[in-house]
Amino acid sequence: MSKPGFIFVGASKAGSSWLYNYFVRHPGIFVPTAKDTYFFKTYYDKGVDWYEEFFAAAGPDQIAGEICHDYLHDREAIDRIAAEYPDIKLICSLRQPVDRVISTYLYAARHGLVDPNLKRHVSQKAGLFLEGRYADDLEHVYARFPRENVLVFLYDDLLDDPEALARRINDFLGAEHFDYPDIAKKVRAASKARSARVNSIGKKVAQRLRALGLHNVLGRLKNSALVQRLLYKEITVENTSYYKDLPSEQIDRYLDNIARLELLIDRSLEHWVAEINTHRAP
Repeated sequence: MSKPGFIFVGASKAGSSWLYNYFVRHPGIFVPTAKDTYFFKTYYDKGVDWYEEFFAAAGPDQIAGEICHDYLHDREAIDRIAAEYPDIKLICSLRQPVDRVISTYLYAARHGLVDPNLKRHVSQKAGLFLEGRYADDLEHVYARFPRENVLVFLYDDLLDDPEALARRINDFLGAEHFDYPDIAKKVRAASKARSARVNSIGKKVAQRLRALGLHNVLGRLKNSALVQRLLYKEITVENTSYYKDLPSEQIDRYLDNIARLELLIDRSLEHWVAEINTHRAP
């Protein structure tokens, strides 16, 4: 049975759909139809044999792996990955944290899952800001895995030069480079549910399919262009217009964390700091 050679662990809203879209077309890489199995977070009690069944269809010359953006911020998930696959390679994508938290909120709000008023929502959900403190997350990852087995890139790298990023990822995994004509195409544009009620039913169906172990069936539905068109409509959103609605103390915590992150990944993040300070409330 094939074992995973890599896992994309997060963060969320930082290019996982683009990466999945590239990998499913890459002849040298295999990812399950179910983009995210959530094994190390939710289904660990099913056992490693259950998990590795997702990679059974991988070819003998393919590098198998999973994409699940919920692992990076989950300490227990990272510990479980290290226990089962200590030599696995991890891929991390980091998005400017204020932009990421707004994108996460707006996605949930547009789909009728949270309070549509951002100020009211954040006053009730302080935990919304816990993800995005990447220095904390990476310190835990580096304590469990050798640094040479962890690739960290920025969401900005994807926006600036997706082909160069793809080459970097292929080099890290030891895969041949694959020229994909639509590599710069945005996979999941901002969208809004056509019906909040239908969307809510869809979420419940998704949960039920996962509970029944039908992750790949769910994956095929989620990847269907027809299903996406029926459920959602594309919209244009400017995240920076929402910065002023976020608590100043939470933004300050992000800025402190960014300073630590720069040292961890040995990369300047001045452009993150400048964007945050430009658009936050005075």
